[in-house]
Amino acid sequence: MIATRADWLTKPLPTQHATLALDGTITLTDYEQIVQGYVPQNTADKWFLFFENGAIHVHRAATGSCIFQLPLIRCTDHYAVSTLIVNRDPTQYRTVTDQYDLELCAWLIDHYLLKRNTPFPQPPRLAKNHHQAHQQHIIGRTPTPPTNTPLISLDTVAVPDQPHTDHA
Repeated sequence: MIATRADWLTKPLPTQHATLALDGTITLTDYEQIVQGYVPQNTADKWFLFFENGAIHVHRAATGSCIFQLPLIRCTDHYAVSTLIVNRDPTQYRTVTDQYDLELCAWLIDHYLLKRNTPFPQPPRLAKNHHQAHQQHIIGRTPTPPTNTPLISLDTVAVPDQPHTDHA
């Protein structure tokens, strides 16, 4: 079953957002999995992901807040990823760094949509003894140790906010 916006309570991306530049690719095979989306299965699942209007939409399950939008650009033999739109409304999402936002979004796609077991990103300067607690706060549980490489190359440069129209 393909997840759609109608499967969960969602809020649009707020006007307070940032557009981050990145350089990534998604294979046609991975795209077929990505468009299936992910609907939370129980209260421990903290994320709802769906594909709509050419972008992956990533929402917090409990609040419905849109945290990330990742537009995909169709190429001949893959999909290109050049920007990540990130919620910057402090009442909905408290960011650590632009780089961490990119890493977290890539991990959520790997984990929930592609079923890959990649290393969970940890914020810079977070003491090692707080890693597990942070992970449980973000995803609701501690995943098994990583066995795959991450989905997206994370060579990043932050770019200024650009006008954005929500695809609600």
